[in-house]
Amino acid sequence: MLTKRRGKHHLNGQRPGFHSRKGTAPVSLRDSNPILDRAATEAILRPRVFAPHLYEAKLLLGDMFREPFESATSIATRIDEVIADDDLYELGEPRPSSETVAKAKELILSAEYVGSKFPHPKISVYFGEVDITWKAQDRLLRVIVFPDPLRPAALYFQTDKGEALTRGESVEVTNAEDLSRSLNWLLG
Repeated sequence: MLTKRRGKHHLNGQRPGFHSRKGTAPVSLRDSNPILDRAATEAILRPRVFAPHLYEAKLLLGDMFREPFESATSIATRIDEVIADDDLYELGEPRPSSETVAKAKELILSAEYVGSKFPHPKISVYFGEVDITWKAQDRLLRVIVFPDPLRPAALYFQTDKGEALTRGESVEVTNAEDLSRSLNWLLG
C-alpha cells in the first residue's frame, strides 16, 4: 500500500532503506529482484543480444543527433586510438611510424587552421600508412599519408553517379590549402 508521509510516497508507509517494525528486510531497488537486476545489467553491457531492435535503432539514428563536424584535435586523438588498436593489423604488418602519424596530424591541424571543417572521418591503417576517409552525399575524399617520409601525402577522391565508386584520381598534397579545397569540394 502506497502512503504519503511528510510529502514523500513510501511503500507501506516505510522509507526505502529502513527496516519496518515487523522485521522485514530493508527496501531498496537493488534488493528488489536480483534476476531483473542482472538482466538489466546484461542488457546494458551487451545490447546486441538483449535488445537488438534498440541497438539497431541507435546505429540508424545515432548520426542524426551528433554534431555534423569534428574538430582537428578530436581527429588527431582518434588517429592515436586507431594506431594503438592491435586488431587492425595483420600478422607482420608494420605500424605507421611516429613521423607518419605526426605528418597526418599536422595536415589535419593545419587545414583546420586555414578554415576547413571536417565531417566525421573513418580512420584506418594499411602497411604503415594512415588513411583518413570522408564521405558526403555522393562523394568520397581520402587523405593517404605514406610511410616514406620523402613521399608527399595524397588526396584520393571519387564521385558516385548512382553507380559503385569505381573511378577516382589522386593528387599530391603540397599544403593545407590543397586539403581545404578538397574538403570544400566534398561538402559542395
